Amino acid sequence: KNYKNNILSSLRKLSHVTQTDSRNDIKDLISGVCTEVYREQNDIFAASVAYSHFDTISESEREFQTQSTIERSKFDHETINKFRGKDLSVDYDDDYSNVNINTNKKPFDSNSDTEIDTTTCAVVTLLFSIEGNKTKPNGTMSSLPDLLSTLLRIASDVQTGDCLLAAEVLWSPEADEDVLTRNEIMIDYPDLRII
Repeated sequence: KNYKNNILSSLRKLSHVTQTDSRNDIKDLISGVCTEVYREQNDIFAASVAYSHFDTISESEREFQTQSTIERSKFDHETINKFRGKDLSVDYDDDYSNVNINTNKKPFDSNSDTEIDTTTCAVVTLLFSIEGNKTKPNGTMSSLPDLLSTLLRIASDVQTGDCLLAAEVLWSPEADEDVLTRNEIMIDYPDLRII
């Protein structure tokens, strides 16, 4: 789980080193996440994709916010939360009684050799709103090649011009002590398809 080269440590590193002040920063973040997930292709066991097309940007924004709320509500709490260049992360005591906003965050140490003897599955959710329909996935996510093709398309399309309107990256587990099983994933994410 906390080995240097896994998707959770890669996402944590990206979240700590990536700025979120500008559209270009967000484009780099989304492209980087796609690249990191692509690198983990040997460990991926399920995936899903959803696509909607809207006539106006306001309809797209409304749906993006709805989907963001749905996905974020699947988490008990968020340990990493960066928005428009501000770190809004919240630290909780073990019993969640004391909340400290961005005061006790441990700086990310990419050189840490800390290894905890726990294994976990992980879920990575990528929400984004993009102008145009070139990024539309081909059919359903029924195989690993489908997923890899979609990741490559997203990684390149978000970098094109100013077409990226909004984006959010969510993953679980975030906290070091949390563990997620395949059964828990399939219950919380029923749209996932085994690939």
